[in-house]
Amino acid sequence: MTDDMLATTVISLSEIEYGLTCMPVGRRREGMLRRFAALSGAGFYSAVLSLDEWAARLAGQLRGQLKMKGLVADPADMMIAAIARLAEAPLATRNGRDFAETGVEIIDPWAA
Repeated sequence: MTDDMLATTVISLSEIEYGLTCMPVGRRREGMLRRFAALSGAGFYSAVLSLDEWAARLAGQLRGQLKMKGLVADPADMMIAAIARLAEAPLATRNGRDFAETGVEIIDPWAA
């Protein structure tokens, strides 16, 4: 990855689809579906990073390390963190707390 690339992960796409599917049917959901489709189709991100064997292993290690510290880690979050770490890419998220001890640089786009 280059510094000017904006990428997402297959896990992130799954999490977004899950959240949209669980929303109550209505105008708000329809608007979110349209915006997500527009971003996805408009080339908003340059790449979709996959979960490969190495990322899966690292995700398990991260989750285990956090458990040993008495912390609960969502498996999907650990997969996203592992993919970002292996890509040597910062992670843009509003929920930095869940990724704080994963070794990934966190960027909160809403903090600016």
